[in-house]
Amino acid sequence: MQDTVEFRRLPGPVDELPESPCWQSATSQVFWVDHCSKSLRSFGLSESSCRVFDLETDGNLRFVKPQSDSALLVGSERGIYQFDIGTAILAEFGNPPPLSADTCINDGAIGPDGEVVVAISDQNEEMPLGGFYKLSDGTWDCIHDRVIVANGPAFSPCGRMLYLSDTFGRCILRYEFETGLTERFCDLSDREGYPDGLFATPNGDLLVSYWGGGMVEVLSPGAVLLQRFELAAKNATCCCVFQYSDARYLLVSAAGEKDGSAGVFLRTIDKGGNNG
Repeated sequence: MQDTVEFRRLPGPVDELPESPCWQSATSQVFWVDHCSKSLRSFGLSESSCRVFDLETDGNLRFVKPQSDSALLVGSERGIYQFDIGTAILAEFGNPPPLSADTCINDGAIGPDGEVVVAISDQNEEMPLGGFYKLSDGTWDCIHDRVIVANGPAFSPCGRMLYLSDTFGRCILRYEFETGLTERFCDLSDREGYPDGLFATPNGDLLVSYWGGGMVEVLSPGAVLLQRFELAAKNATCCCVFQYSDARYLLVSAAGEKDGSAGVFLRTIDKGGNNG
């Protein structure tokens, strides 16, 4: 199950804590954020060029997700924004999430029908002050609380379920929108490291990035371990899978140990048109 094929690091600045890599198919670009700054990064696969956008947000950036062919949803520590790719114009999106002086936005996701969910954490990573919140008709509704570090919300392909990463609880939860119930999807306390960012593939598999574990695991819809990808960097923060040209790729962001090993890494999974 373990995969030892090496990744290649994308060119560009060496961020201290790269996060939330995503694929924008309309422009053939990879986007990610630097968790320790207000910088949005992009890398175009067709032209092999990197760009840096310094944004005026409330706090450092936390996540970026494709919203449409021309726009991205960007989350900072204290706000949600829409970024126009063509004009590089940033605009506030919706009402601010329910934050206190002790909490901050840590991650976020956007569903297939445009639903927005944010993960809120304790700033000091000590108390269960965080949780997951869904934006409904301009109001943020809590769907799961009492979490110290909330991470990686990821929508299932159908959009009816949401996977939630309780990092310090070392488990993945699954929330069902129809019933409003949250259940434990899998316990990961036997793994090396802590579950961080999540990504659900079109066929329903779930990718889990491990902070302190230096790996990404692929779990089946039944939480069975299918495959493991190991990284040179110890702290994998988030990942995604995408199709470009005739190949399918795995994209992983990882923080280093002040040794230059941080970055956003890419590797080919397979050739052909399989989007699973």
